[in-house]
Amino acid sequence: MTKQSKSILIFLAVVLIIVAAVYSFYLAPNRQQANNQVETEVILDPVRISQEVAEGSAVLLDVRTALELQEDGFAVSSTHFDLVRLQNGELPNISKEIKIYTYCKAGGRAGKAEIILEENGFIDVVNIGGLVDWIDSGGQIIK
Repeated sequence: MTKQSKSILIFLAVVLIIVAAVYSFYLAPNRQQANNQVETEVILDPVRISQEVAEGSAVLLDVRTALELQEDGFAVSSTHFDLVRLQNGELPNISKEIKIYTYCKAGGRAGKAEIILEENGFIDVVNIGGLVDWIDSGGQIIK
């Protein structure tokens, strides 16, 4: 094998590694995000969730700020617990075995809340997205 052939092979190997790294860091997370969006759409059933909350088998946890609740309203039967409190290490007074549905304005903070709650032993936490998703799916709010 000539020196030029070896250089070409090394160059191709480096390009392949770069392409794999780009895929891993940029494209694969986007695909996972798309999968999570589909999951959110399937899970978000305000009638069922409201029924579970009324029966005491679930909690609908609003992790937005108090100002957002005042401005935009909140889901009927929801419990408010600002994400900042979770991030500061405070946990809601909720059984770790009960199902918790988290929501915020668009879903991002609800996802962070889901992770924090799970890291602290809550066993059944589901991010249902944002208040707009709740409303668009037929969920009622108090304004």
